[in-house]
Amino acid sequence: MQIGIELCCLTILSAADWKTKRVSIGVLALCCLGMVVFPIGKLFHDPAGFAECLRALAPGLLLLLISLATRQAGYADGILLLALGVACREGIMMIFLYSLILMALTAIGLLIMKRADRRTALPYIPFVLLGWILWRMTGGLVWI
Repeated sequence: MQIGIELCCLTILSAADWKTKRVSIGVLALCCLGMVVFPIGKLFHDPAGFAECLRALAPGLLLLLISLATRQAGYADGILLLALGVACREGIMMIFLYSLILMALTAIGLLIMKRADRRTALPYIPFVLLGWILWRMTGGLVWI
């Protein structure tokens, strides 16, 4: 059930980000809440997982700090990574890595084909969805 919730939320947010390059705060809040309800409930039964959950917040916090400092990344991207950190715990680093690699490869391809320049903004959440799918397809393996 948790995987279905994550997939639905990421798909909805990806579609909005792809189409408008903006994500509604209400939709983002509802999706993030849906993704973290079950994992937070599990923390009450596994107090040792609390430290792991805190470590999983690192990519989201990093992206939020970058968005605050540079105004180049959206706040929704960091907030979504925070929620995914709680939901996927150890997998968030691989999801983050996959999404960055896929986005970089797409940007390089667009630059080579002269369909974009260095100032072209790409929506990030669709790449998070693809990174999440790759992570799930590999069975949640962590290679780092």
